[in-house]
Amino acid sequence: MLDAGLRQRALTAERTTVHFLAALCAQHATWLDETVRRAVRESTAALFPPAADREVAALARLGQAALAFLPDPRMYDSEESEIYASYSASPIMSVGGAPAIPHARVWALAHPWLGSHFANGWERFPPEEYAAEVLAHCDLQRTVLTVSDRKQLRALRHLPSVFALSLRLDLSDAELGAALRDTRLEGLFLRKTSRLAGLSFLSTVAGSLSVLDL
Repeated sequence: MLDAGLRQRALTAERTTVHFLAALCAQHATWLDETVRRAVRESTAALFPPAADREVAALARLGQAALAFLPDPRMYDSEESEIYASYSASPIMSVGGAPAIPHARVWALAHPWLGSHFANGWERFPPEEYAAEVLAHCDLQRTVLTVSDRKQLRALRHLPSVFALSLRLDLSDAELGAALRDTRLEGLFLRKTSRLAGLSFLSTVAGSLSVLDL
């Protein structure tokens, strides 16, 4: 399979597909000659960083093993390389889970502007740890952060400043007030409001809120 991949031109979908399949086979092999295993590692490393969504989706199927091949985020140090940095960080979002949080943290610290990118993957990680270790280091300006369960709601305490929240929980006025206390917030989008009987919760964010959508 490795030889078949090398017969295809570099950076083509054909080579990527065959070498990706070789990497999957190596993961499930009971035993491999060390020379072959080394060749698989080299061919897998050459698949990173991905340059398209389809490549990200394929590499994510390697699971946690894909995280070992992520490039150093510091290699992207100019505005021109932003799109490539985004693709390089995408396997972290696709793999998800607690083991991926340290990798996400490194990228968030190196590139806070990836905030919206990391915010969109929140549901794939343990909420508390992800909010404290990753989102707290991101630039979330112009980002609408979606909160869809109570664990995420409790984790908001790690984010003292959020541009906008889309709350997809049916909460009472008192619950909303408690959840938003000590959070600076400019926009609030409430998507479930059957339990909301009043708006006294707005007093907790009155100093910063400018948009309310019910």
